[in-house]
Amino acid sequence: MLDILFYACMISIFVTSIPIWRSIGSRYSNKRKIIEPREKLASPIGLVDLGAMLLVWLLSQLIAVALFSKVANVELSQIDSMTGGQVMLLMLIAGIGQLTAVAIGMAYLVLRYSDTRVIGWYAQHVQADLKLALAAFVVIAPVVLVAQLLLSMLVEYKHPAMEAMVADANYFTIIAVWGSAVVAAPIAEEVVFRGWIQNWLQRLSFQPGAFTSSVVGGTRDHSNNNLDDAVEIAAGASGAEVVDEPTDSDLAADSNPYASTVQLPLRGLPADGLMAQGDSGNQRDNWIAIVITSLIFALMHLGQGLAPIPLFGLSILLGYLYQRTGSLLPCIGLHMLNNGYSVFWLTMQILFGDPTADLP
Repeated sequence: MLDILFYACMISIFVTSIPIWRSIGSRYSNKRKIIEPREKLASPIGLVDLGAMLLVWLLSQLIAVALFSKVANVELSQIDSMTGGQVMLLMLIAGIGQLTAVAIGMAYLVLRYSDTRVIGWYAQHVQADLKLALAAFVVIAPVVLVAQLLLSMLVEYKHPAMEAMVADANYFTIIAVWGSAVVAAPIAEEVVFRGWIQNWLQRLSFQPGAFTSSVVGGTRDHSNNNLDDAVEIAAGASGAEVVDEPTDSDLAADSNPYASTVQLPLRGLPADGLMAQGDSGNQRDNWIAIVITSLIFALMHLGQGLAPIPLFGLSILLGYLYQRTGSLLPCIGLHMLNNGYSVFWLTMQILFGDPTADLP
């Protein structure tokens, strides 16, 4: 019965994705952008900022491991012999540590740059961002799930959280998996990979004047930017049509991706480190930033069979969403939906079926 529900759900997602894919194809054939760019604050993050925040993240994980060893009285050398409950406790503590680290990192950025947009937060676009996340999930879910199915036929898929949940199935492990894999991991990973790493790579420049700002960071006051432009994904993220016509700032930014077309008071170091950004900047460099970030993201999931391959594709989409919107909310939403879908069906197996049987 459970497998019938699974197939019914998959077919429903596939059917729902057809008109979106058709619209994407139509926009592509007409040389229109799949997702319209949003006017957003260009990244002020410097290498100094990135290094400091990653150091905090690393320390959070070391503290989490030490805390787990003390609470559970288990050494990491004994990890192969840990019970499912102990594995989940470790992942839960590590997840809390990650959330604490990214919270500290975001607070640091807001305090330094006095602007919540620097952490990918655009309050006026929350509804559009949530729709965008849902539409993106419907589009990508059939592709990712089919790829995972085919790859798992070659190499067995392994995930420590899933294995621990099956090995020691109880309410604690179920809650811990949902907390760590569906809540903590998507938030922490999107902040780190998109909000920090990709964000910095997108502003990285080896031009003599801009290289210094790529290292130390800096920002201008862009409070007069028009940040209310709708974000459109094919078939349904937004009903409004946006005409693709280059603006003067777009043309100026094509020649110098870190030039500011408006003279505004400085609030950081130095001025040439950022600009008001719509669909501007060097598109080749933007894609390089997305690909590099996605490679790192995929490599972080080594040891899970061939899962890094579809996860690389998923990360490309996540990076594209972030590059077009400047917001972390659609990325976090898509990541949560992707992880939650798999965890949901495993939970159903544990509660109502055979947890050792693999759903397609």
